[in-house]
Amino acid sequence: MYKVEDPLKAAEFYVKVPRMKKMWEDKEANLVGLAFSESDSEIVLHNDPAIPNYDFSFLVDNVEEFCRDFKNKGYKIKRAPSEVCVTQTSVRIQQIQYYHK
Repeated sequence: MYKVEDPLKAAEFYVKVPRMKKMWEDKEANLVGLAFSESDSEIVLHNDPAIPNYDFSFLVDNVEEFCRDFKNKGYKIKRAPSEVCVTQTSVRIQQIQYYHK
């Protein structure tokens, strides 16, 4: 569950930019279900303040390329990608935070 101001409008963003698949929508309850293309994970966009809001992450093939494409589509990067050490063996991952237009 991911709280957004307008689930239908936000769904357009998630389909267009990280290329998620819209699986279903419930206009009466103002819910939209989206699936990640590389897994069977699903998120539900909602705007109900009574439902807890959970953050989520998604996989991209190349963070630098994703950021470049993201900017080219008119979106702003809130914090640039950075390397983060996550284990003693120095496995590196890159993080990105973004927001809608």
